[in-house]
Amino acid sequence: MKEGGAGHPGAKALVVLAAGMSSRYGRLKQLEPVGPGGEALLDYAVFDAVQAGFRRVVFVIRPEIEEPFRAHVAPLLDAGADLRFAYQSLDDLPAGRSPSDGRAKPWGTAHAVWAARHQVEGPFAVCNADDFYGADGYKKLADFLDEGGECGLVGYRLANTLSPHGGVSRGLVQSDPQGSVTGVVEALDLRLNQVTGTVEGRTDDGESVNVDPGSLVSMNLWGFRVEVFTHLERLFEEFLSSDPGPRDEFYISKAVGDLVDAGVLGCRVLATDASWLGVTYAEDRERVAQALASPLDYSSYPLPLAGAWESLF
Repeated sequence: MKEGGAGHPGAKALVVLAAGMSSRYGRLKQLEPVGPGGEALLDYAVFDAVQAGFRRVVFVIRPEIEEPFRAHVAPLLDAGADLRFAYQSLDDLPAGRSPSDGRAKPWGTAHAVWAARHQVEGPFAVCNADDFYGADGYKKLADFLDEGGECGLVGYRLANTLSPHGGVSRGLVQSDPQGSVTGVVEALDLRLNQVTGTVEGRTDDGESVNVDPGSLVSMNLWGFRVEVFTHLERLFEEFLSSDPGPRDEFYISKAVGDLVDAGVLGCRVLATDASWLGVTYAEDRERVAQALASPLDYSSYPLPLAGAWESLF
């Protein structure tokens, strides 16, 4: 169902993953005002993506946070944005599946992408609502998709994505010399060791890892074609058949890695030198707010950002 705007059937869409529970942050960080005009990070994502040529915006949310989300995006709707909502819920499962007893945690980022399947009609980008990616990442994805690319992953340097306030989860990108992804390994609780200069963490299986800070990592800024939804549904079936625990998640980085390994999907790394900012912990907010208030680095954004919506759409 169309939520707003004239609609752009088949046009490139931006899918914003905004259904997270913000358990480490302590409140709804997807809508946290961090910009100098009270902007949330998702506002910058919309601005940069539309500037790059994405014409539809799909917010993937949980039903229980719909009211504050609709209030926040009301100016976008008023400006005529082609904006949709998709809902990540525990009972959104492949046909014949029943919800798991006692499950409270969302199924994960790959399930969140799959939840947008009814609102996307053409090539699309995926981003996190609580990350700032910079305009270059969206431009690279738009160009890649316009050229017929099947799957693109914008890679950021690990050292530029860590938090001084605790461990973070990142997808470690493995690629060949031609820039094709050969695998994405999910690493958890990554922290910089000030003594060794390496980043230490663990895999989803509990194994310890030491990572070069200059390694490329996935920050969940992806580009896909609609055919990926069929692949994700099959992998989600397999995930559910493995009898996952109450906190196990179906990660998009793991799903893409499995598809690459199976030879059914080709994915290319699109490296960028753009700045990345995020609010994993409540303590990160002030650092991000100070960065966005810097006129030297972020002067290309209108202030307030909402003042640009009318001309953007």
